[in-house]
Amino acid sequence: MNDLKQHILVYSGSFESVEKLKYDLEEADISVLIKNSAIIQTITGYTDKSYVRLYILESEIEKATPIVARFKERFKL
Repeated sequence: MNDLKQHILVYSGSFESVEKLKYDLEEADISVLIKNSAIIQTITGYTDKSYVRLYILESEIEKATPIVARFKERFKL
């Protein structure tokens, strides 16, 4: 796997919304990295609606930007 330093956060939200965006990005052949902190939240009792985070490689940001924008518009985010 690529070095995490090469990844950038492009979206955070519910598990369901992250999965939808992941599908759109993968359809465009963009690799994603998802970090889910739900376990930490369960242990600490802290809740955050944006606990799932979706990262992509910095090198794919230009390709991903319009896809993320369409996704946010479609779901009014």
